[in-house]
Amino acid sequence: MTVRVVVFDFDGVLVDSNAVKRDAYFSIFARFGDTAQLVAAGLEDQPDGNRYQVIDRVLCRVRSEGLLPVERPPEGWVEHLAAAYNAICEEHAATCLEVPGATECLTGLVGRSALFVNSATLQEPLRRVVRRRGWEPFFRGIYGAPTSKANHLRHILAAEGVRPAEVLLVGDGRRDLVAAQEVGARFVGVHNPFNDFDPTGLVLIDDLFGLPRLLAEAWEGGR
Repeated sequence: MTVRVVVFDFDGVLVDSNAVKRDAYFSIFARFGDTAQLVAAGLEDQPDGNRYQVIDRVLCRVRSEGLLPVERPPEGWVEHLAAAYNAICEEHAATCLEVPGATECLTGLVGRSALFVNSATLQEPLRRVVRRRGWEPFFRGIYGAPTSKANHLRHILAAEGVRPAEVLLVGDGRRDLVAAQEVGARFVGVHNPFNDFDPTGLVLIDDLFGLPRLLAEAWEGGR
């Protein structure tokens, strides 16, 4: 069955930003002293959490160790640190290297399939980043948090009037895979060190150079 819609996750799929997004947590908490172990533990506690949940969890650990200054209430620190985290991630995502083949892939697919971004990044910063990279014209929609990836897929299905099997989600994380499975969409994984899904039985690619060819050979032929 022909793939009519291709939906891309952003970090780790279109841009090589996963490492910086993780490292940014360590950067924003460095002001409190030696907090590396506390941050690492907080990230393990919230593997699927958004940035506010992760920051709140790490703050609990920082506060329990007596490292949190008393002049600002804890809830104020969450907003303050989230703003610092967002600034680091947005700037890097707008300027870092793309995943090899990203622009070529988008250029090759834009006239053949409806293209979307579906990310866990907050929606307005995500749209600014895509605009800064010059990619906005490629996409019919750019969707981010707080709405879930599965709900964004449902919206795309309805808006485009397509069946789930006509939609391909390209992702690099378990949440991408689960979202595709929830709505019945196809899935291709971009292999990188941050993959947290079981690769058994999945189609994996190392970069985006071959995705247009993969679509043409494997799916547009009706297989």
